[in-house]
Amino acid sequence: MITVLYVKGYYLNPSYSVLYEEFEGRTCENLRVINVNETTISDIKKAFSQSSCVAMSDMVFALASKEYWEIAGWYFVNPREKVFYELIWESFLKVSCAKLMITFHFDLHAKENIFPLDPSWKNHIDAIAWIYEKRPVSIQDAPCAYLENWIKYFDEPPVNWEKIINLFPVRIEIPFSLSSSELQYASNDTLWDVCVPGANYTTRKIAKKQIEKENLSIAPYQRKVNSVVKLLYDLNRMLPARLRPYTLRRIIPFAQKKQRHIVSRSRAAFVCGSIYRYPVRKFFEIPAARSAMMAYPCVGFEDYGFKDGENVVVALPEDAGRAANRLINNTPLREKLTVNAWEMVRRLHSAEKRVSDLVECMRHLEKGKLRGAQFINGQYEIY
Repeated sequence: MITVLYVKGYYLNPSYSVLYEEFEGRTCENLRVINVNETTISDIKKAFSQSSCVAMSDMVFALASKEYWEIAGWYFVNPREKVFYELIWESFLKVSCAKLMITFHFDLHAKENIFPLDPSWKNHIDAIAWIYEKRPVSIQDAPCAYLENWIKYFDEPPVNWEKIINLFPVRIEIPFSLSSSELQYASNDTLWDVCVPGANYTTRKIAKKQIEKENLSIAPYQRKVNSVVKLLYDLNRMLPARLRPYTLRRIIPFAQKKQRHIVSRSRAAFVCGSIYRYPVRKFFEIPAARSAMMAYPCVGFEDYGFKDGENVVVALPEDAGRAANRLINNTPLREKLTVNAWEMVRRLHSAEKRVSDLVECMRHLEKGKLRGAQFINGQYEIY
């Protein structure tokens, strides 16, 4: 029996809820999925005793480290007190069967928030599932024009990446995935030529400036999404800590809907993962929203199924203007890229596909036969 434990919760990046909602629909004879907030410690221990492999969400660990209202930006459904999750974590570490941690809620440059580097994980976890299987970019290898002021306060991603891969030889790559509703979402008409969605990284600022030079209309993402969301989150932080999660229950779906709406009403979009070239969720969200994508590639770009000229236009931030002009003035090319990219993310990056791959990895792990899994040249390889 494979057992998956998670905490039902929501965050602005919907990948967590998308993944576990798909898991919820998979409970069958040999797979048991448990929302720990809806059960008891004794039932969880019983499930552990009946399992040949246990997979746990990193948010169970997070809630064993902090009270639920202290975890910024999250809304958890029917949360318990910290001691409840501590007991789960302690019991999990004592389990003798194969143990997997599913973790992707951290940045490689922020060491203090990297769960796999916590000492309690060492020598207790048999494998991790994460988004960072591809070696990250060092800022030493990035153009100086892309530097951010805040970088000096953080670590070099390759340093923390090396520590993690040395601690956990068995790793499962799980890039962000898309829900069926995201893949079905489409706008009836377009309002803007180009959208540059996401946080206002230097790379995106450069791209936006170049697009403006081409006299193309740009979606007001910063004003209609980032500014509004920031205001709502700032107001949320002014509330007593225990009340914040309950207002987030309203803010999060509103912000997600707003993001999707603006992207889907843009003919094209420029995407990047900042100077670090992280495989951010925007790389998968833009094709799902049926907007033609221009991209400053993330690490592992082609491994995830992206191909220049076939389902995306590859462009440096400083070349985004010319690339956008070409796309906007070539409707057949734009439509081809849009259709091909949507088909690719539906086939490779749906939550349904991601959970199926994860379950297959766990079946290998419970037999002691898993060495790793990742995307290679547009295919998911389990070895």
